[in-house]
Amino acid sequence: MDKGAKIRCNSQMLPKLKGKRVCLLGRVTNIDKSQRACYIVSSDEKSVKVIMKDQILNYPKNICEIYGMVDVNCNIICDSFTCLDDVEDGHEAFDFSTYDQAINLAHNFPNFYVTK
Repeated sequence: MDKGAKIRCNSQMLPKLKGKRVCLLGRVTNIDKSQRACYIVSSDEKSVKVIMKDQILNYPKNICEIYGMVDVNCNIICDSFTCLDDVEDGHEAFDFSTYDQAINLAHNFPNFYVTK
């Protein structure tokens, strides 16, 4: 089943993306007691609740890219996720600030960054 294009976003963009499929990149900071949700700090340094379809058996580490749909409360209902290694020679390798700038540019100039 093709779920279509996913819009890359940060937490501040979620209210405008309700009902749409998104891709959110961030760091996992906490797992809910139910083990069916986790919290991710996105590239704009705000926390987003991610609701999983199944119980979280392995704690997602480092940076995770979450794919799912934004619900009415601006949570993400996760379809799938990918975890990335973020440590290179003992230092953080990923620059969230630059990534956030790129996301903002893509949203400010949608004709140049087509997601469909």
